[in-house]
Amino acid sequence: AAPIDQKTASDLFQKAQDLRKQKGKDKEVIRQLQVIVKYYNQSAYAPEAQFLIATIFEEQENLLRATSEFKKVVREFPRSQRIEEAIEHLFKIGNLFLTGEKQKVMGVAIIPVYSKAVDIFNFIVEQAPYGPYGDQSQLKLGITYRKMGNFTEAVNAFQALITNYPTSPLVDEAHYQLAET
Repeated sequence: AAPIDQKTASDLFQKAQDLRKQKGKDKEVIRQLQVIVKYYNQSAYAPEAQFLIATIFEEQENLLRATSEFKKVVREFPRSQRIEEAIEHLFKIGNLFLTGEKQKVMGVAIIPVYSKAVDIFNFIVEQAPYGPYGDQSQLKLGITYRKMGNFTEAVNAFQALITNYPTSPLVDEAHYQLAET
């Protein structure tokens, strides 16, 4: 690995930012940012670079890749200022996979992809259980499992919300969902 050189990481990040202002340069921008993440991963620019990579894929409506890249922000840069934002983006993507609403992937309208929603909501519950999206993700997990016809897992997810988040405003909703399941 290259030595930590804030100046070089800074220069690369600035170059990526400059390229980002030009249309059609996303691939080049991503390559610049990947160099920062790989070779300057201890620099202050690495988590920013990783977050920007994820954001670009989300902007391109490549939600699977965006999910993977936002997860890297959370896993590889746990002290990053961007964690909550990455979790928020993951939550929104999870909802898109759950509902299939108003989203296109590669120009094609997506249908609900429950397994992807389960993956994302589980990730949030595991990585940031007491963050702003922990209880919401736990509820969405139950709803997703119910839509999949996996009633045992749905019940477990709703029970987990009631048990793990007793003061959550979503507890009543979890009780309601349990009654419906």
